[in-house]
Amino acid sequence: MNIQTKSGFECQVRPETLSDFRFLRQLRDMKGSDPTQNIVGMVDMAEMVLGEDGVERLLEHVKTEEGFAPAEKVAAEVGEIISIMAEASKPVKNC
Repeated sequence: MNIQTKSGFECQVRPETLSDFRFLRQLRDMKGSDPTQNIVGMVDMAEMVLGEDGVERLLEHVKTEEGFAPAEKVAAEVGEIISIMAEASKPVKNC
């Protein structure tokens, strides 16, 4: 599945990732109140969805002029990608 975010980042993802038990476990772990666990969970989720090469391309896409990839921008992009995947995975209703 090809995806393009609002910021213009393009990637290819596998929709079945959303139903992978490991992905769901990471999602569950991120619901906790421990910020460190949430950050680790986001890194793992990004790699599950985009793969290592995709994550590196995303980091290049969001990096600042100083060369930093702000975590909040990465999280926003990954969240948008997951939302697009979830929306596309919904069954189509017959009217």
